[in-house]
Order: sequence, then structure tokens, then C-alpha cells
Amino acid sequence: METPKAPPHTGAPTTWYGTAPLAVDTLALSVGFAQLVADGKFSAGPLPVLAYLYTAPLNHFLRGHADKGLLSLAARHTVLGVGALALFLADVDECGIVNLDDTPCAYDGSTGVAPLMGLLAVVALVDDVVMARQEVAPARAGLSVIPTVQVAGNQTALGLQGRF
Repeated sequence: METPKAPPHTGAPTTWYGTAPLAVDTLALSVGFAQLVADGKFSAGPLPVLAYLYTAPLNHFLRGHADKGLLSLAARHTVLGVGALALFLADVDECGIVNLDDTPCAYDGSTGVAPLMGLLAVVALVDDVVMARQEVAPARAGLSVIPTVQVAGNQTALGLQGRF
């Protein structure tokens, strides 16, 4: 019995353009996570957050993929916003919204930040690795250009020959 062969790949060839945003996202999430481990809270400042939110969408927009840029922008803002709200609502019972009796409170706002950062990393990977692909335009068949040199006696001529 003969083993069936897989059909040849017939999809259009693609190229990956996610190197820069993947590097920026890795750096931004690493800085945030290192700060979380060192201080027990997220205090890395706005630069890693802004880099995470806008580098990949800008990369898509610059490559002419407005649809991917808008999806990337929406996904990153939604996950970060909903995640931050969920963390706040989950941890609000720790100290209460209004501390009427001035009871000391040890709440620092960091509970659950690590899982949120993991979710942000998953969004970044999907965006930077899966979505950052574009089709490669096929080469036009029969296109050729060849430089030419013609020498006749004491005269020389340079030119181009080819099929367009």
C-alpha cells in the first residue's frame, strides 16, 4: 500500500516583518516584569507601556496594512484596559474604595500583574509573529536587463539590453 503524499503548498509566498516590534515588545515586557520582581509593583513608567501599545500597530500602518494596524491597536488597548480594570476590581476589597477609619492598608496594586503581563505577552506574540506577514509579489516572468559594452575600433558604447 502506498502512502498518500501531501499536496504541494499552493498558498502565496509570504515574508515576515515583525522583527522590530517583537524586539520592542520583548524589551518593554522584560523591563516591566523585572521592575515587578524587584519592587513587587509595576513602576517602570510610561515608556514601556507606550512602546508596547504603539510599536506593532505603527509597524503595520507603515507597511500599508491599516486593517492589521487597527486590529493590533484595538487588541493591545483592550487587553491592557480590561486587564487593568479587572485587577483593580479584584483587589479593591483589600483596602476598600473609601477608607473611612484611616486604617493602614498594605495594598500596593501589584496583585495579579504577572498574569496580566503573561496575557500581554501572548497578544504581542500573536501580533508580532502571526499577523506581521505579507504576501510577496511574484516576480514578473521574462523581465531581464543586461548591461552591454560595444567596442568598435577606437569607439566604445555602453548600454542596456533586455526584455520589459
